[in-house]
Amino acid sequence: MASGQIRRIASRPAPESPPASAGGQPPVDPVTQPSSEGLRRTRPASEHEAQLPATISPAQVPVLRRIAAVPAPARTRDLERTDRRRALEPVAGTAVPGPADSRDEHLVLSLLEDSRENLFVTGRAGTGKSTLLRQWTTETKRQVVALAPTGLAAMNVGGQTIHSFFRFPPRLLNDDDARKPPSPSRKRLLESLETLIIDEVSMVDANLLDVVERYMRRHGRDPNASFGGTRVVLFGDPFQLPPVVATKEAEQYLAANYASRYFFDSRAFRDGSFRTIELTTQYRHLDPEWASLLNAVRTGRITSDHLATLQARYDPSFLPDGDEHWLTLTTTNARAAEINDAALDRLSGKERKFEAVLEGRLPSADTGLPAELLLRLRVGARVMFIRNDQRQRWMNGTFGQVTDIGDEHLCVRVLSGPEASTYRVERETWEQYAYKYDTKRNRIDTQVVGRMCQFPIRLAWAVTIHKSQGQTLDRVILDFESGLFEHGQGYVALSRCRTKERIVFRRPVSALELRRCDPRVQEFMNEVERVTPSNVAPTGSDIQSQRVGQASDPEL
Repeated sequence: MASGQIRRIASRPAPESPPASAGGQPPVDPVTQPSSEGLRRTRPASEHEAQLPATISPAQVPVLRRIAAVPAPARTRDLERTDRRRALEPVAGTAVPGPADSRDEHLVLSLLEDSRENLFVTGRAGTGKSTLLRQWTTETKRQVVALAPTGLAAMNVGGQTIHSFFRFPPRLLNDDDARKPPSPSRKRLLESLETLIIDEVSMVDANLLDVVERYMRRHGRDPNASFGGTRVVLFGDPFQLPPVVATKEAEQYLAANYASRYFFDSRAFRDGSFRTIELTTQYRHLDPEWASLLNAVRTGRITSDHLATLQARYDPSFLPDGDEHWLTLTTTNARAAEINDAALDRLSGKERKFEAVLEGRLPSADTGLPAELLLRLRVGARVMFIRNDQRQRWMNGTFGQVTDIGDEHLCVRVLSGPEASTYRVERETWEQYAYKYDTKRNRIDTQVVGRMCQFPIRLAWAVTIHKSQGQTLDRVILDFESGLFEHGQGYVALSRCRTKERIVFRRPVSALELRRCDPRVQEFMNEVERVTPSNVAPTGSDIQSQRVGQASDPEL
């Protein structure tokens, strides 16, 4: 679909994508293949939801027919779970093992599955929180729902946003929102729900978690129990990106009613008796010196030696060599777009534009779509894959260069190890899920309610720090021209890279900027009791707690 064939609903660029899996044979058209969940009938989108444009060109009709023709096979839950697990398996041959390879994480998986207590799973960047979560949700025998605060994070975890699942309006919530009765089917879903999972909980504010708890208590199975008797498992690192408070009124309300905006200062967390589990095995940062420096940035305890190490990476005139792919991380969308547009415009040749095909209910462009609404390309463009290939030819975060552009495919030269290979790349389909209670089978089913079809790449001269969260990058240029204006930004940016030798600063960085760590986060993490995987009994019982000062993080 070249430019001009779809009337767009939103014009802003979209966020990035979730992982899947990968390979080496001729590519399969992702649009024509049945999804791992099967395609189910979806209800019409509301006025607030992205939907398929009314104007469709003749060239689009075959693509949309292929989407609509995907069958809805009657699968057993175990088969669906197996298909999803295959889609989430790590790419073979990667140098760094994932959590599934660690005995410690097997113990945590056992605790997640067998324990009845509320849990908060945390850990530094690179300790495998997301991989562990995806593995558990695909293998669990429990009735679970996975939620996240943003559309992008929700699609990464294969679930819904918190607001979408609970039908909350996009504003500061109050008790009226918790009292609003659910539909009969939603009521049955809540009563059958065993475990509620919330990922990226660092971005969930205290009021939102409290309203979720009151809603679950009123409409769940037990009005006298925390969260209505449903077990809750939270994933995230409080030292990373914090909640976004959209209005001054919301900021004033949180300040008047809570010790901080963070989830851990909610009454729901305080009264929910959450057990905190800290993942400690590092899969991304294998150099102890680099890992120690990152933890100093994470906790706001940077020394002059740490700063000197980082300042040594300052090089304003740095130009990457030849085929080396360096990604610039910036603090704003405007700056990332400026860098990408300028680099694309310097290339000769005809520019091509590819617009995404949207169907059903999807997050808005503001809250997060997995791929670009409008993808601008030229031959020679530097790109980054935003999804793992099912035939293991590339991974989410792999860099490449566009060598040919067709109407229905691209050719991208992928640098994997010392040799480069060129692959044909076609559009892929991302699915938006929703949960529905099956009264006949007495279980919670996952349904596909929306899809987005687009090439699984984005321009990769620059992206925002926010869009890089969760990724592992090999070469990074840090462009902080607009300044670090939020707690956790510096840590998220630095911790994307495996080693300090492959980081370059465009301008000198100050200790004051990198020490932007919220004192309330430090206080909470100093006070909370944590257990490490080695202290978790295989069945999730007989857990040995440790004070943080005695646990795995001596620098706190």
